[in-house]
Amino acid sequence: MAWLVDGANLGGRIGGAAGARASAEVVRLLLVWARERRESVTVVFDGPARPEVAEAYGALRVLWSEARSGDDVIVDRVRAGSGSRWTVVTADQELARRCRELGARVEPVDRFLDRIGSPRRKLPTPGQAEQEVDKPPARAEDRDYWRRIFLGDE
Repeated sequence: MAWLVDGANLGGRIGGAAGARASAEVVRLLLVWARERRESVTVVFDGPARPEVAEAYGALRVLWSEARSGDDVIVDRVRAGSGSRWTVVTADQELARRCRELGARVEPVDRFLDRIGSPRRKLPTPGQAEQEVDKPPARAEDRDYWRRIFLGDE
């Protein structure tokens, strides 16, 4: 299965009007989930590419609509592949209808947020997202073990 995420729609749901324009923060939120998947995850944003957001982060791909609407880019992606291959994440009813007609599954944004363990909250700060993605908190027994190894503490 492959996922197509309406980035402005997801950002707007978790961060209001500012969230709809906060592409870097939406990408950071999706990274935590996408890195655990063995599936294709693509997020589509409206407008021109932004320099602070790369085109790919491992399993996560980022597309920009440029002069077109993000909805049209999503529909074209569904149409270009096997429609049933895609799950489209959006709260936009018209986009959902168009994608279903092409055979895609549609998952509402609220259900997707529950799925990724990010219930309707503020967007993570860069530091929070990096901590969630890069490493779990150290356990006391792990710290003790490495202290013994490197410092010779007993």
